[in-house]
Amino acid sequence: INVFLYKTLSRVVALGFLVSMLASCTFDLDENVNQPPVTGSGQISFSTNIPDTQLPATSTRGMADGNESVVSDIDLLIFNSSATGQPFVELVHGTSMNQTGATVNFNAKPVNKLSGNVCVMVVANARGILTSPAMTSLLATNPAKKDVLAALMHVSAGTNPTGWKWDASSGYTPIPMYGEKTITNLNANTASISGIDLVRMVARIDVVNKDSDFILEKIYLANHYTAGYIAPVWDPATGNITSPSPLDPNTPAASYKKLGASNAIEYT
Repeated sequence: INVFLYKTLSRVVALGFLVSMLASCTFDLDENVNQPPVTGSGQISFSTNIPDTQLPATSTRGMADGNESVVSDIDLLIFNSSATGQPFVELVHGTSMNQTGATVNFNAKPVNKLSGNVCVMVVANARGILTSPAMTSLLATNPAKKDVLAALMHVSAGTNPTGWKWDASSGYTPIPMYGEKTITNLNANTASISGIDLVRMVARIDVVNKDSDFILEKIYLANHYTAGYIAPVWDPATGNITSPSPLDPNTPAASYKKLGASNAIEYT
């Protein structure tokens, strides 16, 4: 049995935690240098990409073909990267969203205008988390970026160990995704932002049966987590994304880990 993470052919697919890298940078800029006159509407067109959407034909899947890349909602969190700690500035819900294969386009209109470096964080399939009472209270304090990243966590519902199985056939939940980009200046002249990859918060495990005389009927995933961070690994001091590889896991506290055969998730 060969097990590959995310970028391989698949027969039976289970999902576990994996994270990937997106860069975040901060620099000091003079806010008064070469500022153009503000003439635009302030509405920004975004173009994002979901890597690894080409899925091969399979005999059995834990998730229906194509559902790995479904985006049901998308939102922006704006951070002032020119200030210490990259404080939160604004949450903006995406509108006019459309998805064609790996490309997701949408519009957003931030209210606040910023000079210098601005981190534009894009979070997909997590509006319920972003609008929860706990997150609303946190954002009201204009927290540092690192604190928002720590709060961006998806937790499975219920106590049944199979509740964490991302199963499209029953109670399907689109996979939360994360992307970000640092731009210079955010104002009414900012017309478009592109080149943002949306990275899924979980991994795909592919099990390939190459023996025609062997029938694979069930797979059990043991020692798994029932919660996970939506974002890749970040520097706990700065909030900058640091993970250099999609093989670097970003796992939560051990209390979310389910150990032993009795907690194993069954895939049939």
